[in-house]
Amino acid sequence: MKTILVVDDMAIFRDPIAISLRAAGFGAVCATNGKEALEILKSQRPDLVLLDLGMPVMDGFGFLKAMRAEPESLHVPVICLTAQADRQRVVDAVALGAKDYILKSRFSMTEMLARIRKRLDMPAASPQAPAPNSTTPPDAPRATPSSASAHQSGGSAPAPSGSPIRSTAPAAGSVAAPAALLTREQCLRRVDSAAHEKTMSGVAAKVIAVAAAPTSELADLASLIACDPTLATRVLRAANSAACGHKGGTIVTIPEAIRKMGFAGVRNLAASVAVLDVMPKTLPDGFSAGRWWLHTLAVAVLSERLAGASAADTSAPYYLVGLCHDLGDLIFHTCFATEYTRIIEAHQATGRTMSELELTMLGVTAPELIAHILGRLGLPEAIRTPIASHQKSIRTRTQPADPVARILSLADSCCNGMLLASSLSSTVCSFTRASCKQSVANESPAIPQTDEFRGEILGLTVALARLSAKEEADLLAPLFPRTSARIWLARDPRLSSFDPIHEALSAMADVTVNNRLPTAAEAKGCAAVLASTATSAKGFTAYEVGQLAAVDGMPILWTTEQIDTPMPAGLPVKPQLWPLTLSGIGHFLQEAEKSQAAPISKAA
Repeated sequence: MKTILVVDDMAIFRDPIAISLRAAGFGAVCATNGKEALEILKSQRPDLVLLDLGMPVMDGFGFLKAMRAEPESLHVPVICLTAQADRQRVVDAVALGAKDYILKSRFSMTEMLARIRKRLDMPAASPQAPAPNSTTPPDAPRATPSSASAHQSGGSAPAPSGSPIRSTAPAAGSVAAPAALLTREQCLRRVDSAAHEKTMSGVAAKVIAVAAAPTSELADLASLIACDPTLATRVLRAANSAACGHKGGTIVTIPEAIRKMGFAGVRNLAASVAVLDVMPKTLPDGFSAGRWWLHTLAVAVLSERLAGASAADTSAPYYLVGLCHDLGDLIFHTCFATEYTRIIEAHQATGRTMSELELTMLGVTAPELIAHILGRLGLPEAIRTPIASHQKSIRTRTQPADPVARILSLADSCCNGMLLASSLSSTVCSFTRASCKQSVANESPAIPQTDEFRGEILGLTVALARLSAKEEADLLAPLFPRTSARIWLARDPRLSSFDPIHEALSAMADVTVNNRLPTAAEAKGCAAVLASTATSAKGFTAYEVGQLAAVDGMPILWTTEQIDTPMPAGLPVKPQLWPLTLSGIGHFLQEAEKSQAAPISKAA
């Protein structure tokens, strides 16, 4: 009897899988995290491992590394279970020896058993009719590693250099036209139902409206908050916290809070409470409510500071736009997770644009649905318009047209770079001096001191979000462990020092910044990250990068705003369009760390 080790922290997935495996004639052993699974490996030798990637204590990547370091388990096949269609995570898992992956959102025991039998060289089971409750339609295309996180940018991202994943897209004309999944009317009804469940209370919606209005009065806000005892209590609790800088006697009334904190301070607190109360608390893909709150509040605070430090219109609701910027997108993906996975797959298989496929398969585009969600939540036009512009810029890789959205884009990417991000699939990019000047009248706006800013936002999150003890502990844990890697960051001189990619690298490694590529002597003992405005940028061309790549054993990550020149055949390093995911940067640094440690190990 073949034995399967099932490693997943969620019993709702782990236990049914184990039962189904036993019913199909396999032995099944279960573990709730990577550390527990490694203990099992010391006494048992499973024939195959089904591995969740996102787990506490030790995640799937940590388990894979430790497992492959042991000769006895070096060749045991691993099939990864992943909750998110994140291409970089799949690429990283395959690089560590995973043989296959299955999306939990498209989970089917029939397909899983077929893949297990294939990996164990067992004959296929007799054909059976699909189970009535199967979540994967019989004609559904199977997910591929290249279907990952295209929604992050609205296009396909090139695989990292040396990636074992290769494009499997059929030749043009050989792919069947994507089938319609839903009609526009069905999508709108689903969104309306979801938004109705999350609609703000009447008082909360009015607080947002008053907060967004440049002519609002102190008395209007105070009387509104006083109408809702729960809202007033939470605002007062937050106002009395150290996170809001309160010192002295206890604040006991809303007017007193406004006098001591200022109109803007209380307005922001009340708006934060109103927004946080309508967001989903949990999602089946391992979504962390605490980290979402952390990111949302960080973007809100930084957006207002960037606007306040510039010549931008200070009457615009920068804080509120930052506070709400991910709310519509979050609710959209909770409503259409399965359908959107199919759209991403069709995009990778056909090369058709995401907007075109959304219209074909849903009858409506994602930006339109997100704008509809924001409208149903009762958010004013002054908030909805910049968010829509920001979302469009992400999909098209262009500068937002809306001036408030331009500041939002700076704050969003910068907070991700400081690891005040909602997840490892969050993205970062660099900004040109020209775009920063256009956004905030400064080519190189100041970035907050990371530790101080992070402490401020953590305190604000705990004060406002009513987190459990476990959620608070999760927030204190680093999003990605710091490495000992030494990095030479070569930054195109046209790029601003307001650089979220630099922030992300600095949070995870020791970084030296320069405006040129390193020499052969400077490159020894370090890895290089190259950030350029284009592949034609002086000092950052394919020829110059190729020469740097010739330095023995030097890991290189080359990221750029645009690929405007053909890449020569045989170039060992391929440029990647930003934005980059935090997980992609983190795993590059881990590989760089191993590369830099190798000579020391040999000498020892």
